[in-house]
Amino acid sequence: PIILGVSIPQYSPEELERNPRARSAKLRVAERLGLPAGSEVFHIRRLYKYERETTVSTFDDVYLPAGLFPGLTEEMLRKTSDAVRSLYPFYESHYGLAVAYMEDEGRAVLLNHKQAVFADVPMPYPAISVERRSYTLDGRIVELRIMVSVTDRQKMVQRFGTDPRDLKETKD
Repeated sequence: PIILGVSIPQYSPEELERNPRARSAKLRVAERLGLPAGSEVFHIRRLYKYERETTVSTFDDVYLPAGLFPGLTEEMLRKTSDAVRSLYPFYESHYGLAVAYMEDEGRAVLLNHKQAVFADVPMPYPAISVERRSYTLDGRIVELRIMVSVTDRQKMVQRFGTDPRDLKETKD
C-alpha cells in the first residue's frame, strides 16, 4: 500500500512502498467496490495520530479502482496537500471524480496484531470499524475505505443535512 501519515513524522522503511502500482484486489475488496474478482486497485494506508498522542489512533485503508485513477503515484499524493487531509478534493482535481454521497457501515472489531503494536495496546483490544463506499453522482463507486479506530481514543459523530450555521445569507 501507499502509506500516508497524518501527524506522523516518520515511517518505518519496510512499510513505505516506494513504487506503488495497481494490484489485484482481494475478493472482498473487489466485491465491495463492485468489481470483478482480480480487478486491479490501488491501496492507500493512512495512519492518524491526534493532538499530542504518540501512538496511532486510527488506521485508514483506502482502496481505489485502478481504472478510475490511471497514472496514480505516491508522489502525486504526497505533493498534494489535499490528499493528506482529505482525498476527495484530490479525486476531483486530478481525475474529475466528485464524490456525491457516501454509505457507511460500522461495527465493533478487535485490532489485529500490527494495529495493536502501532496503537501501543495489548491484544485483544476493542476498536470501531467503519467501512465506507463513496459514490459519484452517476453511482460509480470511487473508493472503499475501511477505518479502524481505537475505542478509548475516538468517538464517532455523524451529521446529516446542512447545519444552518453553514448557510450564508444572500442579499437581494
